[in-house]
Amino acid sequence: MTTKSAMLASRATAGARYANAITELRAAYVDLAALDGALRNKHFGVGDADGGIGPSEGFNGRQPEIPLSLRHGTYASGALGAIDNDVDAQTQAYLAALQAG
Repeated sequence: MTTKSAMLASRATAGARYANAITELRAAYVDLAALDGALRNKHFGVGDADGGIGPSEGFNGRQPEIPLSLRHGTYASGALGAIDNDVDAQTQAYLAALQAG
């Protein structure tokens, strides 16, 4: 039989996993959206067709932050920062690397 203390310990473990997953989801989202943006940049000759990234192959609109539906009151309660701003900054970093290379 499961005890309340065992369930609380399991909750804490699941919560830590969830917090880590949300952090990784945010990082992956920023990176993928930035890579899509950099690869679509016409100034570097990549473009949609050459990069294999069509108009429907990316995100369906960029998220300004982690959606409310994915937040948890204890383990992922905050907005985790402005994702859109991070995507823009990372895209610029990728474009600068393309220009330098």
